[in-house]
Amino acid sequence: MDKMSYLIVSPVRAGSSWLNSVLETHYTLYNVGETLCKVNPDLIKDNQEMSEHYRENMVKMWSKELRDLPRDKQIDFVADKKPIVAKFTPWDLYEDETFDGHLGNGYKLDILKEKWAPLTTIFLYRRNLVEHFLSFLAYHQTGIGNATSQFMQYQRPVAKFTDDWIKYHKMHMEFMERCYRDHTFDHTVSYEDLFDMDELCGIPLKQYEGQFTFKLNKYTREEKDEVIRRTGYSENYELH
Repeated sequence: MDKMSYLIVSPVRAGSSWLNSVLETHYTLYNVGETLCKVNPDLIKDNQEMSEHYRENMVKMWSKELRDLPRDKQIDFVADKKPIVAKFTPWDLYEDETFDGHLGNGYKLDILKEKWAPLTTIFLYRRNLVEHFLSFLAYHQTGIGNATSQFMQYQRPVAKFTDDWIKYHKMHMEFMERCYRDHTFDHTVSYEDLFDMDELCGIPLKQYEGQFTFKLNKYTREEKDEVIRRTGYSENYELH
């Protein structure tokens, strides 16, 4: 019987990098990571609050040789590397359709399940939407998505956020909810529960505490209250 492959679907800043590394290490998987992520370049181009470092990271990802292959060849390339672990954003499970005027050019989950079988799918999200909002903002301002060392030199920018940024984040959350409604996943796990769980997919998660990535940001009560006031977000949100 073929070894299991894994697909993590998650908005950025929800623990997917850590889980990706855990799966890769524990089961010795070929790490596709986010190489196939198809977030539309228009979404980057249209948002002027994103850092140049973030834009450069996106350009590097779009320049990978695998991404130049036709979509079906990309799927087959990964299939030949099984067992694998890959990270997708919610946008990546839509093949050819528009949302809020933007074209998706990702992959159909049914095709991935067939080509990458046996495939376990995991949907990650954050119940604390307030902290996700601030984390998402910092990521786009700095281009830094993860702390890979406890001694990393990093200072989160603390700045007022605009109404355009609120709209941008809400668009991502709306699409996350749509993706969750449109697809069936084997596991749905929140960021907050992920780091408290003893086991997932047969892996003793506590064994990997303090490895791969570390918590990057901390927020004041005042910052969080300001987000709640301006967005209506909850610190205990559930997907629906």
